[in-house]
Amino acid sequence: MALTIKEKKELALSYFLHSQMSQQEIAARVEVSENTLSTWKKDGNWEVEKGALTATRPRLITSFYRQIELIQSGAKDAEGRPRALDTKEAQSIRMITKSIGELDRSLSIDLYIQVMEEFITWLFSADSVLAKAVLPFLDRFIKGKFSELNKQSN
Repeated sequence: MALTIKEKKELALSYFLHSQMSQQEIAARVEVSENTLSTWKKDGNWEVEKGALTATRPRLITSFYRQIELIQSGAKDAEGRPRALDTKEAQSIRMITKSIGELDRSLSIDLYIQVMEEFITWLFSADSVLAKAVLPFLDRFIKGKFSELNKQSN
């Protein structure tokens, strides 16, 4: 399955953030040169992003919902009574909700990669010949899931 450059870049970032693969391995998996991968990594501040992974999904989701709650609780008229949200408030809530969906999509592919990494590591210790035979199929599976999840989010 052929991925666009944008999709390859996003998939490479997921591999970088959520696997123990070397840059050489990532470049081979997404079918780009190591120089291209290095440029993406530098231009996208991937190292900083990797450090930000301490912000767990539950913490981010909680923060997003707190923001929505604050927007809703702040929607009061001059007498302090609840009122309908104005356009700006409603748009803010839509943006936060979209961020939650994007977070779910991103973490979904990351979870697939993490499980794949654990499985292939285990399989290499059990049967390295079989692991080498299975690896191309796992890569095709990840690329397919990545494309599928991208289509759902667009």
